[in-house]
This record gives sequence, structure tokens and C-alpha cells, in this order.
Amino acid sequence: KLNEFFGFSHFKGNQEEIILNLLHGNDSFVIMPTGGGKSLCYQLPALLMPGTAIVVSPLIALMKDQVNAIINDRGFDKVAYLNSEISLLDRDAIIEKCKSGGIDILYMAPELLMSYDVRYFIGERKIGLIVVDEAHLITTWGRDFRVDYWYLGNQIRKIRKYSEQRFPMIAVTATAVYGGDKNDMVFDTVDSLVMHS
Repeated sequence: KLNEFFGFSHFKGNQEEIILNLLHGNDSFVIMPTGGGKSLCYQLPALLMPGTAIVVSPLIALMKDQVNAIINDRGFDKVAYLNSEISLLDRDAIIEKCKSGGIDILYMAPELLMSYDVRYFIGERKIGLIVVDEAHLITTWGRDFRVDYWYLGNQIRKIRKYSEQRFPMIAVTATAVYGGDKNDMVFDTVDSLVMHS
């Protein structure tokens, strides 16, 4: 599938290890430089795993770019995004398409995931994977500017508990300070997201 969807003959760095970890049902926190292939680490498992992959992204432009790349470059059209720029009619059409199996990868802003029961978006479908893109924002913006990002972990924990589903989560970033002290963004983010090893 790597060659079929992405046109690559081999993985870069530790992409394969990260993908296998997710396919085995484990959570992953990934720090990788911009252009290092972070999106492949969750897009390929999202294409392979049964159920719906939910990608939480804080930036509208990033959502649009990634969805357009999946459709145009990968030839996969069962992907969409929900954000504040979409009309209510379009949003309802995307949600209905997702519930009926016409969308397998759904990008959304954190505020949307926090505002509704996940079944509002996917119906009775199973969650295959939850992705938190730009995960460093949980600790840099989360407490002040984007409070919903800070509480995202509680929402995901509730989804796991009340839906009785076991699905992996991946948090990805190019910017996270790892220092083993009180200002360690990695441990703060892992704690905030209630990630499992």
C-alpha cells in the first residue's frame, strides 16, 4: 500500500515502526521534523484499518491541504473535513456520508469533537484511529488560547470508555520540547491526552 497510495518504495526513518505500532493497537507520540513524513504515519494506517479515522487538526489551511492531497495525489476520495468555513448543509451532507460509510478519514477542529458525541459524526461505525495533529499546541495554546485542545484527552478518554471501543491514538508534531523537567512538552501532552503505551 505504501507504493500504491504514496508512490514510495520504502519508509523513511522510523515510519514503519510507528505504523506497525498503530496497527497493533498502541498509542504513539511522534516528533518528526516538517517534511519528515508525519502525515504518512497516520494516513497509511487510516487507509488500512477498519473503521473511521478521525484527524483532529487546529488549522483550517492544514486540513484543506491534507484532504486535497489525499484526494488528488493518492486517488482516495473517502476523506473530508469539517470546520467553521463549511456551510451547515455541506456539514450535514458530510456527516451523513460518513455515517453511511462513504467517508473513512474525517478531519475536524478540536472544538467540533469536544462539542458533540462522536456518534453524531460517525453513527454506529467503529473508530479505527484518532489522530491529534500539531500536538504541541495542547501545551502551548491549550491552557489559554485553544482550551478545547487542552481538554481533548478527556474527550478521547470518554469516547474510549463509553463506546467500549479500543482504538489507537497518534499525536504528531514537529515541535515539542523533551527535557524531563516540569516544562517537558512531551510528558505534558501525553498526560493531557491520556495516551496508553
